[in-house]
Amino acid sequence: MPHFAANTRPRCAVVDLGSNSVRLVVFEGLDRNPTLIFNEKAVLRLGRGLQDTGRLNADGVAQALMVMTRYAAIARAMRAAPFEVLATAAVRDASNGPAFVDDLRARMPGVPIRILSGGQEAGLSADGLLCGIPDADGLLADIGGGSLELVHLESGARGIARTLPLGVIRLADRAQGDVERARLVADADLDAVPNLGDIAGRDLYLVGGAWRALARVHMAQSGYPLNMIQAYTLTPQAARELASAVAGSPRRILRRWRECRAGGWRTCLTPPSCCAACYVPPEQGAWCSARWACERGGTCNAFPNRRARKTRCSRRRKAFRGGWAAIRRCPRR
Repeated sequence: MPHFAANTRPRCAVVDLGSNSVRLVVFEGLDRNPTLIFNEKAVLRLGRGLQDTGRLNADGVAQALMVMTRYAAIARAMRAAPFEVLATAAVRDASNGPAFVDDLRARMPGVPIRILSGGQEAGLSADGLLCGIPDADGLLADIGGGSLELVHLESGARGIARTLPLGVIRLADRAQGDVERARLVADADLDAVPNLGDIAGRDLYLVGGAWRALARVHMAQSGYPLNMIQAYTLTPQAARELASAVAGSPRRILRRWRECRAGGWRTCLTPPSCCAACYVPPEQGAWCSARWACERGGTCNAFPNRRARKTRCSRRRKAFRGGWAAIRRCPRR
């Protein structure tokens, strides 16, 4: 019988309890770059309707209690210690956020649950980015369901941080689903950020699921050969064209753009969200690149149009709208 040595490396686990989704990640080792051994996400949309009601979504709360109980069981089974829960914009802004946290503590006794302030959330985003790109210089933009964190980066050092209510769910609620209104809302909030123009000519580092969804769209459009989004780079002009194309597309077209890694629809890929989720001001065209500093993900099984669906072994075709390259896997029957 083969002998397998018992694992002696310490493990730790963290839950990111966000406005749109909740994610459990388990790491092995306490090094600078520990090994990721478990990663699971559930889309709960806790922040849906928060802009109007001021409360967490009731359906999302019920699902979150069930999912978090399961995550705690997984962390215990994997002997992950410490195990910590970090709650972000939806929980900190909702009137019933403290009651929700109390319910979680009752179901997961002994598990630390921290409600991050906007500044703390921005700081942790910057620390994660600098861990992967130590000499980052420019602006970090971390978008979630409830907020957008902006952090100035000075040659690897963290600078001024700002939190804006421009998460993909909150922006859609504020604009009531209207693209032009969303653009005006995003413009007004970003114009109010002091010293934003100081980063002209430097890099924009993008973190978050909405950015990854847009990156997959561009990778499919351009025929990018690698199955990796980490450090994917766009020019300012390409970013503006991508955002304009997505923002101007009907919802029935957007629903066809699949994210094959999750096998479902990317709800953050909506016209209102694109007003914030690829915002490069025209007057700051000197921004030299937009780096997708985010997690690795799958390729995009995108844009299945009618002709591609009828052609079983079609690998690449031109979609009828926008000139997008339609990439489909060959259905084996």
